[in-house]
Amino acid sequence: YAEHDFTNGNCVCGKAAPHAHVWSQSWESDETHHWHDCTADGCAVTDNSQKDGYAEHDFTNGNCVCGKAAPHTHVWSQSWESDETHHWHNCTADGCAVTENLQKDGYAEHDFTNGNCVCGKKDPFAPTEGLKYAVIGGEILVTGIGTATDTDIVIATVYKGSPVTGIKDRAFKGCDITSITIPNSVASIGDEAFYGCSNLTSITIPDSVTSIGDEAFYGCSSLTSITIPDSVTKIYSFVFNNCSSLTRVIIPDSITSIGDDAFNNCSSLTSITIPDSVESIGSFVFNGCPIETATIPAIACSSIRNSELKTVVITSGERIDEDAFYNCSSLTSITISDSITSIGRQAFYGCSSLTNVIIPESITSIGILAFFKCSSLTCIIIPRSVTNIHSSFGYCSSLTSITIPDSVESIDSSAFNGCPIETATIPAIACSSIRNSELKTVVITSGERLSESAFYNCSSLTNIIIPDSITSISWQAFYGCSSLTSITFNGTKEQWKAVEKDDMWNNETGNYVVHCSDGDIAKSEDK
Repeated sequence: YAEHDFTNGNCVCGKAAPHAHVWSQSWESDETHHWHDCTADGCAVTDNSQKDGYAEHDFTNGNCVCGKAAPHTHVWSQSWESDETHHWHNCTADGCAVTENLQKDGYAEHDFTNGNCVCGKKDPFAPTEGLKYAVIGGEILVTGIGTATDTDIVIATVYKGSPVTGIKDRAFKGCDITSITIPNSVASIGDEAFYGCSNLTSITIPDSVTSIGDEAFYGCSSLTSITIPDSVTKIYSFVFNNCSSLTRVIIPDSITSIGDDAFNNCSSLTSITIPDSVESIGSFVFNGCPIETATIPAIACSSIRNSELKTVVITSGERIDEDAFYNCSSLTSITISDSITSIGRQAFYGCSSLTNVIIPESITSIGILAFFKCSSLTCIIIPRSVTNIHSSFGYCSSLTSITIPDSVESIDSSAFNGCPIETATIPAIACSSIRNSELKTVVITSGERLSESAFYNCSSLTNIIIPDSITSISWQAFYGCSSLTSITFNGTKEQWKAVEKDDMWNNETGNYVVHCSDGDIAKSEDK
């Protein structure tokens, strides 16, 4: 028996040492009371009723002193609020703390089991009342707007016990509608079915549809995208003509033909992908469409030609037709499928932004003026599959490098007219075609003879490599090459001296040295 001793903290009997309470400034609370907690370390006060300020909430003057909101009676609105998935009643009492929809009266998902939802939300799949239907040729077709006043139209799947299988010609022509839901029973959309529906923004075409008629969506100027189902094999003429807001079109692999003017004047259409399945394409299909990027078969090239076109991937076909990209002045990139065997006349004429072209090994023919005036083109590598080069690259005013394979058997003298070629790797047959005052370095890969005036007045030419297959150099071949300092001959000095050289072949040249495999020959010794 002894008095409690707090000398070393709590008493030996377990009695807590006394301490000064430090009450928090903030209030703690539950549903009925509030209080201040003690913040002193080791405080033994755990019963809320013993804490500072402990009292029942008092709402006499509004909210309680602790900040607890005064309770109120919920007054729920008679009208329904809703979003796409749920409905509810809002509380109309001032200062109502209920802000979460799921806590509000009547909150539930829309239920369309018995038609429209209890909140008044229309069943999105309920057929529009008042539409006209008729039996035509033994089939049930929707024939018109009838007495319907809705702008969001849902076509019935069944009418009087029979499936609705089609939309009649001109059924909704000029109607003020914003959306159309077509059931899976419908197989055909008639000519001009939605012609001039300028407020139509949304339409879903089901896979059951196999035919979309001429001018079906002509002038649907608010339609932004369209997905053509795999069940359709042909896009008829003028189908989407003047759909000025159309930015996206998905054409399926089932399509084999696209009719005249199908997308004419779709003035927002900047990108298009046409599948390889397309075997025929009409005139003016994309006329007036500012297409910038296209992935297409070769058959479609001419149809997308415009001044906005920037990037093209040609996926299939055998020939790029004449004038395919004539004057496509914004075209910067072209990828050509290795199925292509020929490039037609003027195919890329005037493509002044085209900087690089990779011509695949499958190409055997490049037409006259094919790359004429491609003024940004800097480099061309012609594949070994090409045997004849026409006047294809004239006035490519940035073309400074060219590689021509030994396979070339003939080349027009004007093939590279107006091109400032500085470096060239070519067979002897091509020498005259690259002759210009900018030429600096040449590697001749094959041939037996350097033709007459081959490098006449190439005043910047400093270096040339000549194969040991060359046996003759014609009249004035290097006449006026005043900067020529080095000729590398891939043979011996004896072979070089044996090369037949016509008069004036090296007149007015620089003080060059011939580097042979077994030593050098100075110009003064070169006879």
